[in-house]
Amino acid sequence: MRATNIILLGSSNSDKIHEFKNLFNDYPHLELKSLHELVFNERALREAEVGKTYYENAFNKGRLCYIASKYPTISDDSGLEVDLLDGKPGILSARYAPAKPNQSQDSANMDKLLHEMHGVPKEKRTAKFVCTLVFFIEGVVLSATETLEGVILEAPRGKNGFGYDPLFLVKGTDKTLAEMTLEEKNKISHRHKALKSLMTQISEKGIKLVRP
Repeated sequence: MRATNIILLGSSNSDKIHEFKNLFNDYPHLELKSLHELVFNERALREAEVGKTYYENAFNKGRLCYIASKYPTISDDSGLEVDLLDGKPGILSARYAPAKPNQSQDSANMDKLLHEMHGVPKEKRTAKFVCTLVFFIEGVVLSATETLEGVILEAPRGKNGFGYDPLFLVKGTDKTLAEMTLEEKNKISHRHKALKSLMTQISEKGIKLVRP
């Protein structure tokens, strides 16, 4: 089995790349590389995101990246699930609403969610973020799924983060994800928990990620 300290992140989302780079500060023996650093057809990656579950999307993207690069690969698919909306937007979270001219995709998505939740009392605004990670290395595929629970606010708060972070009040805190620093967010996030679970599995399987 090929041993290396380079891990490829199978994502073209710059915000996710930034978060994962920070998360990998907990693993200083490993070097996380993005698609931008290892030449890759990002359009092909987007076209692979056609699954009906987080796992299918993460698996499709990760497999494509692993075959193309031959580096151990971690791929992510994640989304926001609102209980009152029967789990929507779910796997469609990143493209939940069409953006108007001069409007960001994140803003369009939040506007649609706020419209659908208009007038709903706080106790019925519960939601969770879900993250599924899939890891590929020669002959091995591992996965982990974790969540972060919270409540959808009636108006955005905070300037940090991305996606639905300004609307997501983290359970047990008085902050939205967008009001937290990156370091604070990455101590509790669904991605943090999924990566920790995945790294535990890698260790238990005896998979070597560092050059001898």
